[in-house]
Amino acid sequence: MKGESLQVAAGYVKIWMNKDQVQKIDKSSGQTDAGGVRMDLKINKDSAPIRIELDLRGMRYEEADIALDKYLEDLTLSGFPLARIVHGKGTGTLRSLVLEKVKSHPLVKAFRLGEPGEGGDGVTILEMR
Repeated sequence: MKGESLQVAAGYVKIWMNKDQVQKIDKSSGQTDAGGVRMDLKINKDSAPIRIELDLRGMRYEEADIALDKYLEDLTLSGFPLARIVHGKGTGTLRSLVLEKVKSHPLVKAFRLGEPGEGGDGVTILEMR
């Protein structure tokens, strides 16, 4: 039935899609992984797609600050519920920047450093409002 919605999970991201945008694939064909669903999303040509990960490694503090501000803004507009900020371990300057910024950001619901399999304290995982 047209107009019905399904929640689709892809890694950390869960999005709602119209049922007619989701196509079930036969597992025996080998064209898909365990989920059995392939998605073809159409993205507006005028807007760049947003990624669920921002990599700040190698950036200077000021450059990372600007990139992080823009990413949080874009992330909020995209509606992604979770994101991953890669700041590396290094001197801890970029990690401090990220933690201070997300601590006071009104649309960040929660944050934590990564688990060992996620990059440990070299990444920060965000949960958005």
